This record gives sequence, structure tokens and C-alpha cells, in this order.
Amino acid sequence: MHHSSSTQVSVMDIFFPGFTGVTVALNQLLNGNLDSFAVLLCVCGMLILGGKFFCNTVGAFIETYLTSKTDVQDPDEAYDMLECWVASKDFAKNA
Repeated sequence: MHHSSSTQVSVMDIFFPGFTGVTVALNQLLNGNLDSFAVLLCVCGMLILGGKFFCNTVGAFIETYLTSKTDVQDPDEAYDMLECWVASKDFAKNA
């Protein structure tokens, strides 16, 4: 005796589990039928991505235009001069 199932499995769900759920969510998003929780998730996602972009952009700007760095080798005469200069400053005496 053959018993037929009432639920159908999509071929895409076999190869990509959860594909049907994603397509339903995208369909709701494109049609504007979102509940408040989905809107909150979308807003939070946009804030996270925007915040990451903003932090990377501001960090790169600060590193490029507002800071300076130099590489001084240990056995170099410039290293000895830099060490003496730092030792003569007030912040080094309090450390």
C-alpha cells in the first residue's frame, strides 16, 4: 500500500537546507510584509554593517592623517638618541 505524504520537499532544500525559509523571508522583504521583529533585525544588521564601515573608515583616516610612526633599529645611533630624549621627558620620569 502506497502512502503519499502531504508535505513536499523542494529540490533546493535538499542541496541547500533552509533555502525555502530564506526565499520566504526575501519575498516578505521585497513585498513589504515584514513584522516588527524582522524590521528590527534588518535595522540592526544595517547598523552593524554601517558601524563596521564607519569605524574602519575613521580608523584609517586617523592612522593616515593624524598619527606618525617610525621604525628605529635597536643598534642604530638614532635609537640611542631617541632613548635619551624619551628618558629626559617628564612622562618617562613618572613611569
